[in-house]
Amino acid sequence: MNSKLITASEALERLKNGENLTGLTIDFATEKVKALDAFTLGKAGIEVPDEVIEYDDANIAYDPEFDDYEWKRIDFDPLEGLQKRLTVSIAIDQEVKEWVHKNGVAIDQLLEKLLHDFYSTQQLIKEK
Repeated sequence: MNSKLITASEALERLKNGENLTGLTIDFATEKVKALDAFTLGKAGIEVPDEVIEYDDANIAYDPEFDDYEWKRIDFDPLEGLQKRLTVSIAIDQEVKEWVHKNGVAIDQLLEKLLHDFYSTQQLIKEK
């Protein structure tokens, strides 16, 4: 599949006009991309390399809630208490094990999603 090469400026113009960027490749080697434009491209699913993003301190708005806050280092993970880790040991057939390995299945993420969805389904059934 051949894709047409366009600049970041052209991509931004197309997005501004509501056009789709499917089948297009953005050439980031020819220009710098302003931080807000990189954000716009990111929202459209386009990953902008860090080295081409141009930051201008003059474009950063002063925010007293953030800028005047006295930041302090903490020695713990504030998110640690929100989720508990659960270690699970499962037995699977060799064929399934090979399939998991061959397809790069992230078992931990799969089990988290399955367990969460199962719980949500049970809660919906309970409400009826």
